[in-house]
Amino acid sequence: MMTDSKERTGRQTVRGGRRGALAALALGLALPGAVTARGSAMAVAPPPIVATIPVGAHPVAVALNPATHHAYVANFDNDNVLVIDTIRNAVLATIAVGKGPAAVALDPAAHRAYVVNSGDNTVSVLDTRLTSVLVTIPVGAYPDAVALDPAAHRAYVVNGTSNSVSVLNTSHDAVVATIPVGSAPGDVAVDLAAHRAYVTNDYDSSVSVIDTSRNAVLATIAVGDNPYAVALDPVAHRAYVANAGDSTVSVLDASRDADLDARRRSHRPSPRPDRLAASPDQRADRNLHL
Repeated sequence: MMTDSKERTGRQTVRGGRRGALAALALGLALPGAVTARGSAMAVAPPPIVATIPVGAHPVAVALNPATHHAYVANFDNDNVLVIDTIRNAVLATIAVGKGPAAVALDPAAHRAYVVNSGDNTVSVLDTRLTSVLVTIPVGAYPDAVALDPAAHRAYVVNGTSNSVSVLNTSHDAVVATIPVGSAPGDVAVDLAAHRAYVTNDYDSSVSVIDTSRNAVLATIAVGDNPYAVALDPVAHRAYVANAGDSTVSVLDASRDADLDARRRSHRPSPRPDRLAASPDQRADRNLHL
């Protein structure tokens, strides 16, 4: 079991890389080594690097707003977030946040960004128009992931060492509930239509399924070893969990909140899967990207 701060930081580095992969998918970039639903490898050309932008020390997370052509990069060691103009590939602003920013989530309609700060157990709420911090909200110990439900005005913050999820009311910038989950939760994904949140619990190899309308855990599902990442396909009612400890992906039937399958891939893109994204449009892409 990993307990000290260095090991926690190492886990965060891995998670930051995963979020970078998700951002690349949001831009429509192909990722090398994709795995099809049948488990065979796709031959894909690596995307060309069109620019390299200097940022801060230990960047671990990025979130994109395609409408404004802005990217928000969290620099873990500099305690700040950089705003990048994605047309000019230039830094527009530097926003000081809490200690050890570990994840960023955007609510474009509300012009807000939510930055979880793992070093001081807070969430910085940014006004993306003013590029400034509006408020800082205390949450649980070592927050390292966040997901939003903009329609319900909620943010779900995973607290890695207090084994809980803090539920924020984003209209009032306040914690309205704290939900106990499994040991060392590390990632969260929200199914907006089904009112469910899926939280990976690293140390006890499980996923907590939360009813977001009641802020209560409905089920705890055993998955592979050390689940690090989760992504949802709300159309197909599937949740995909990357298990870093045993090199598998668990496929959950989200319509039944039960473990559908833990597929041990004959082709494994890495010995420790730690990044994951599912295409939201199954008509366009029936691939699972690792």
